[in-house]
Amino acid sequence: MIQQFDFSQLKCPMLLVKIKQILMNGSKSDHFEFLVKDKTISRDILLLSKKYNFEVTEKGKLESSDLFSLIIKLNSDHPFEYKAPI
Repeated sequence: MIQQFDFSQLKCPMLLVKIKQILMNGSKSDHFEFLVKDKTISRDILLLSKKYNFEVTEKGKLESSDLFSLIIKLNSDHPFEYKAPI
């Protein structure tokens, strides 16, 4: 099941803070969908996912809307522990 959050009223940096808070309280294999208007957040989240234990499984603009959707899957119970390079 995907937990959905509408953050369309938030902008960075508060948007990133709120997303990180939710991810930190999640568990391995949890999926979250964030609806946002600030399209720069997808770049920031993609950069973070390379360092930490989560992945962006889908992203894109919603049809007939100015909202963007980010779907994030946690790969660990501790998503913000540093992921060592392979």
